Amino acid sequence: MTECRMPTPTVSRDASGRLAVEVFDIPIELFPSMCREIAMAFELSRDCNLVTNGVDVVFMDFNSEAGSIEMAWDNWSGFIVTAKSRESEPLVQRISEWLMDREIQADK
Repeated sequence: MTECRMPTPTVSRDASGRLAVEVFDIPIELFPSMCREIAMAFELSRDCNLVTNGVDVVFMDFNSEAGSIEMAWDNWSGFIVTAKSRESEPLVQRISEWLMDREIQADK
């Protein structure tokens, strides 16, 4: 295992107009550790159990005083953090900035 820079996060709006940050090329195996790191860094508590179709989609909701977000992974977009309300958008922006400074473990 070697450390490498996190792929560059992309901030955009999803089809419902919610602010989202996507990080492509993140394997599903990193989803639990990324959720855990973000939850610890931003003092988030999990609001629901892991939801998945067992194949290509997984997500969980998280809350804090700063807002409510969904962390998800799918095989089209990679790792995604989405604001669940307009009031949660600053939290997603901060998470995007935090992700830019991260390194990930990768097989080489």
